[in-house]
Amino acid sequence: MATGGATDTSTIGSLRGDLNGVSPIRKQLVFDFAEAPFPVDNLEGMALGPRLPDGSQSFNFW
Repeated sequence: MATGGATDTSTIGSLRGDLNGVSPIRKQLVFDFAEAPFPVDNLEGMALGPRLPDGSQSFNFW
């Protein structure tokens, strides 16, 4: 999730109706649970894990 460029909506009373001028947060899918090679029936949380040897970020799901 990247918040840069997104509109601060904390002072907007309602997000119903006309949203012209409101820029959403950009996000990117990092894991598609529908494609998981294991059953996902009760996901409780997600957290960043340690860096992997190649420098990429790991995620922990529980």
